[in-house]
Amino acid sequence: MNNAESFEWRTPPLWGIGIVARDPEARFLHDGRASSLTEAILWHGGEAEGAKTRFTRYPPRKNKH
Repeated sequence: MNNAESFEWRTPPLWGIGIVARDPEARFLHDGRASSLTEAILWHGGEAEGAKTRFTRYPPRKNKH
């Protein structure tokens, strides 16, 4: 696993996210500003823009978190 440079954000891997995501108090992103996985995905851009775009193309039932 690579370390982040001083100008980059390094967030923890999403291992075990299925358990955490069910916690109504869970917060996501490096600063906790997202209250759901969907919100966290939609906040992303840059290198994650392609993944965000693919996520938004799924029917709401498939991407509901």
